[in-house]
Amino acid sequence: MSREQMAIEADGASILLSAILDTAKSIGEAAEGDLAIRVALLAGSIRVAQSYVEKIKIELEGENAEN
Repeated sequence: MSREQMAIEADGASILLSAILDTAKSIGEAAEGDLAIRVALLAGSIRVAQSYVEKIKIELEGENAEN
């Protein structure tokens, strides 16, 4: 897979993770008790994944600029 294709995939992953996080936030607002805690943990994991994807995107953009 080329670096350009990887950048496109990273953009797609970023968009998908944002949509999932928005859904988790909506569920979390309506949830109570144990479910609310589980959704909050899920949202935290999604944020970590988003950070990782953003880091990859920045690295790929830097490599593409060099080439």
